[in-house]
Amino acid sequence: MAQLLVKTIDNIHVDPDVDCNCYKRGMSVVAMNDAHIWGRKEGLPEFFQIKIPLINTSSVEKYLQPYEVEDGTDPNTGEPIMKMMARRLWQIQIDTLPSNILTKLESQGEIIIKATDSYADSYDMLWSDFKSYILNLETNQVETEDLV
Repeated sequence: MAQLLVKTIDNIHVDPDVDCNCYKRGMSVVAMNDAHIWGRKEGLPEFFQIKIPLINTSSVEKYLQPYEVEDGTDPNTGEPIMKMMARRLWQIQIDTLPSNILTKLESQGEIIIKATDSYADSYDMLWSDFKSYILNLETNQVETEDLV
């Protein structure tokens, strides 16, 4: 099972160059496997977990990518210089989730997403529905890919 630790509140800094490195509400902080036990501070009120049974953590690692753009070329190496635009490229639009899902996140701190037909236990939402709440901040388009 993949588990995503997701920020529930915005971290804010007055300096925009620092603020773009801050986690914002709905950004995934880390992906762990199902054997991981979350620490006391890795829950409400600052975080919640999204659990996706029978999915490897490698399948959700793209949600940990930073949002960077090319900002020139290093004159010494010829390599592109990357500028951070946001801590993560992908952001879950938490406040637009269905009210029953949002209520469960706010009260219990976790939801279970069913992403494969092989998973037969209880769940809160299907991946096919949930992915439409994950926004790519660069393209302003929602996720369309499946995890399997």
